[in-house]
Amino acid sequence: EDQNLSDEFQYENFYYQLRESGLHITRAVKDPHYDKDGNLDYEDKCMITTVYIPEKLEVNGTFYPVEYIDGTIGSVEGVFSDCTNLTTLVLPSQLKEIGAQAFAGCEQLTAVTLPDSLEVLGCGAFQNCTSLTTINIPANVRCGDYAGEIAYPGPFDGTTSLTGVVFASGLKKIDNAM
Repeated sequence: EDQNLSDEFQYENFYYQLRESGLHITRAVKDPHYDKDGNLDYEDKCMITTVYIPEKLEVNGTFYPVEYIDGTIGSVEGVFSDCTNLTTLVLPSQLKEIGAQAFAGCEQLTAVTLPDSLEVLGCGAFQNCTSLTTINIPANVRCGDYAGEIAYPGPFDGTTSLTGVVFASGLKKIDNAM
């Protein structure tokens, strides 16, 4: 079925949306939990342990690179926020932006390799990832709008175990909120 620019579609465990800016991951499939009577009690993302984001997906016969991971928008949570059992994260090499709180609260995540193509890290993108010990900072990355201002956390706010940060050799400036 053909996808319009605004149609959200599911591929494996994620929902995607093709927008004029490119292909976005908009949300993860949640796991349903039922009460003793078989009624839906709640949904969460606690079963997600590994996230492998493909390099590109075919939409209407054309391959598009996955360039955006959406973050918090209003009351909509970050795509992978509170995936409390996430331990492995593989990001596509052409990724441009990780949205606000996209991975916030991923308590078991220990290391992240950000692709060199990354341009924007949103507010609290990896906030409260309390087991995260190592991260690399690409040369051309900047913090998203408002990051580091009152009530807007920097990308790694609350990441209490961070001990190793590798800065790209071409990095000329570190954003204050970083």
